[in-house]
Amino acid sequence: MRKILFIILLLPLSVWGKPDARHELGVFSGPFLIAQADQIMSSVGGRFSYAVNSNHVNHLELRAFGSNEGGVSYYIGELSIRNEFKVNRISAVWLLGLDYHYFRSRSSSVYTNKSSWHAGVGINLDINDNLMFRNDYIVRFSNGISFSDMSLLVTMGLAWAFGD
Repeated sequence: MRKILFIILLLPLSVWGKPDARHELGVFSGPFLIAQADQIMSSVGGRFSYAVNSNHVNHLELRAFGSNEGGVSYYIGELSIRNEFKVNRISAVWLLGLDYHYFRSRSSSVYTNKSSWHAGVGINLDINDNLMFRNDYIVRFSNGISFSDMSLLVTMGLAWAFGD
């Protein structure tokens, strides 16, 4: 499964060209639900999207966010491919990628790390030529597709587009 995700992540690099889309830098916040923690935590983070492909408006997206509530500290870094279908000023977005988790539970003072993969959908709304609102729904799976070991992140935020 990891080999398939690795190939999917590198697919946009095979058609590298002058981007029609622009790079983006953004911030976001929203609820983070972890099945194992049995709680909803608020999170805050940032993202950088690099426009890769001129034919399909693909982006490589780096995101990092953290949450620290109720004695649980949780931090995630992720790498995604992102594609969007744009109509006027609204874009439907899908994401697929890999995650790195660094966390500490209520009952432990030791941090643990693990990896997972994620899939998500979202909406981009252009406020003006450089500023956009983004809403994402991202589901993470650690062991294949197991509902006992998954998490859900719902975010809302702003992004600034720049570049060509």
